Amino acid sequence: MAGKQWRRRYWRLLIEPRAQFKLFAPFFGFMLAWTAVIMTLAWVFHGMIDQLSAPAATLTPDQIAKLQVLNKRMFQVVMWGSGSAIGVSFLFWLGFSHSVFGPMVQIHRQIKRLAAGDPGHIVQLRPHDEFKKVATSLNDLTEKLKSKAS
Repeated sequence: MAGKQWRRRYWRLLIEPRAQFKLFAPFFGFMLAWTAVIMTLAWVFHGMIDQLSAPAATLTPDQIAKLQVLNKRMFQVVMWGSGSAIGVSFLFWLGFSHSVFGPMVQIHRQIKRLAAGDPGHIVQLRPHDEFKKVATSLNDLTEKLKSKAS
């Protein structure tokens, strides 16, 4: 049972996959472009430091070792930074899209209930959700329909 709850919990991260993809596409494009620029920069610096360490006759072995350590550190920082940027961008997208599309699902369900003649429910949103004004207006409409029905 615990495995089923885990799957259900994480499957619900994709509420409206088509709409979430439309929202995700610009973020994904930005992430790819930014990562390509940073990775290109890293490879350029990597090649520059390799070229600097090539004329061993003009550099001491200690200077060459220091350049190689600098090269390795800079490359690691850029790669870890790119990976972190992708992860943070993905988490931002997931949180933002969930706060937009979660309320839309609730509002859509309430409209279907009202259309079916069942004004017994209200829309309850989480504190960080979007569309609070729409939910409040829909709840007001629901209350008016309840009072007319009784």
